[in-house]
Order: sequence, then structure tokens, then C-alpha cells
Amino acid sequence: TGNYDSINFVGTSADAEIYLEVQGYITATGKKVSFESLKLSKSYGAFMNNAGFMNVAFGIYDVVEVNYTDCTFINGSYASSGVVTYNNCTFYKSHEKYGLWAYGDVNVTVNGGKFSSQTIGDDKIRGIKMYAEGAAKTTDLTVKNVDFSEVNNKPAIVLTYGESVTLEGNIYSEYASNIVVYCVDNKVTSATGL
Repeated sequence: TGNYDSINFVGTSADAEIYLEVQGYITATGKKVSFESLKLSKSYGAFMNNAGFMNVAFGIYDVVEVNYTDCTFINGSYASSGVVTYNNCTFYKSHEKYGLWAYGDVNVTVNGGKFSSQTIGDDKIRGIKMYAEGAAKTTDLTVKNVDFSEVNNKPAIVLTYGESVTLEGNIYSEYASNIVVYCVDNKVTSATGL
């Protein structure tokens, strides 16, 4: 809350980090939020009804717009409302193995960056999961020039409910190149670059 339209977080050193020690999720109702040159992570929480995987990865909910530039997601990220853009970010797996959850009614763009398997312990990384609790959601996903070459434990992008997906200029692993996109329920109404 407050009398401002936007919130900006900028890392000023190589080890600059924001760690959320919270159960549940963070909201920025009606705001624009940006993160630049930061390591971003969140404490592990359990799956929550109506919040899905927003309790296990880094993200901001109930927001107009979120922009991430040159950020590293130590245990994944989620996007669940508004317009969310990732520019040249690195995604390590979340506690639920996907690097990025596009969940619910959201417009997500991923420009550049990579999904990396170099985590502590089990190194099986999954890429992007576009997901919703119900067919009425209108998730739009655009993924351009992203390196999925280390994705080794599912297709690079898994789709369930949503509106559209656009893929362009991405790099896929030998494993993921066989099935780049897997549509679970065939609810995506528009797809290009597949």
C-alpha cells in the first residue's frame, strides 16, 4: 500500500540478494515492480489451495506489472497476475523442480536467459510450466532466445490451461528437443513457433 505507482529493487554488488522468509506470497496491489541484477529466492512452503505454487518460488502477486532484468532465481519463480517480463534471467529449479511457473491469468514474456540444472543435490531441472486451476484462465506465454539445453527432466515447456504460447529462437537439450511443448489438456487456443 502507499501513494506510489512503482517499486524498484536494484542490486549494487555481485552478491546482492533478496530472500523472502515467508509462508504464503507477497502482494503489490495495483503497483509496478522491477528487480534488476539480483539473486532472488524464497523459503520453502507447502502447496496452498488457490495459491498453487506461489508458496514455493519467488514472485509477486496481485500486481499490474513485474519486470526482472539480469536476475538469478535460486529456487525458481512464478508469475500469476498482470504482465510479467523476464530479461536475461537464470532460473534454477524451484522446490517443485520447475524453473518458472506461469500460473493463472497472466501475460508472461521470457527474453533470453537460461534454465540451469546446477543446483545443490538433485540436478534434474524442468523448464516452464504454464498452469491454471480451471479452463477459464487466459495465460499468455512468449519465450524468445532462451537456453533450455540443461533441461533434462521433462519437456522444456509444459502447457495445461492457457490462451496462447509463442516460441522463437530457443535452444533445447537433446532430451527436450524430442518434445519441446507438451499440452496436457489441449486447452491452449493459439500456438506459434512449435
